[in-house]
Amino acid sequence: MERLHGHLFEGHSNTSILSLHAYEVTCFNKGKLNKTLEFGRAYQLGRIGGNFLFVSPCVSLHMPDAQSLPLVLYTHACLFGQNTLDSIATDKGYYAYDNEQLLIQMNVTDIYLPRPRRELNAPKESSSFATRLALHNRRAGIEALISHAKCGGQLGRSRMKSDNTTLSAGYASVLGFNLRQLTRYLAGEVRPKNVKLLENETKSSMLDNKITNPLAA
Repeated sequence: MERLHGHLFEGHSNTSILSLHAYEVTCFNKGKLNKTLEFGRAYQLGRIGGNFLFVSPCVSLHMPDAQSLPLVLYTHACLFGQNTLDSIATDKGYYAYDNEQLLIQMNVTDIYLPRPRRELNAPKESSSFATRLALHNRRAGIEALISHAKCGGQLGRSRMKSDNTTLSAGYASVLGFNLRQLTRYLAGEVRPKNVKLLENETKSSMLDNKITNPLAA
């Protein structure tokens, strides 16, 4: 799709044969200098204790961050039980006043939901600055896990030939990553942690999204 876009709109010469077999595709532009237009579908991923991932159901192609946060929270509750989420950290794209109120209603103790730099009629932060700083630093860990999930899987580049199998391949990539993590634990390759620290991490969640491109193969 990137090659087709360059041929049509940027004047790039292109002699390769393109297979336009995917229909459930949307365009992403994150406005970053190191990233041009991306095409595919997005997944919402969460990180829990032990460096495992979970993925929420994809109910749309774009899966906007703020609108998807309630679905991610309900997915966590369905997987791990009600009132088990003690802390959460996201980037500012997930902020919405309703999302913050939902987290408070779910009795989440430590919340790091960065607010955009604009005037908001929002209540004062429910978590201390030190707690928000710790959650901010811990949230960065999900980026490395996404890279590992992409390695050997099809979360970043799908090789499937239909929309349904492309969707399934993204879920399967997360499953494969978790199985590899579980194997590392069973093989004793993971350094043991303090029991209380591990218990606290199990009740926390970090969120991010990932785009899978079915047309990049």
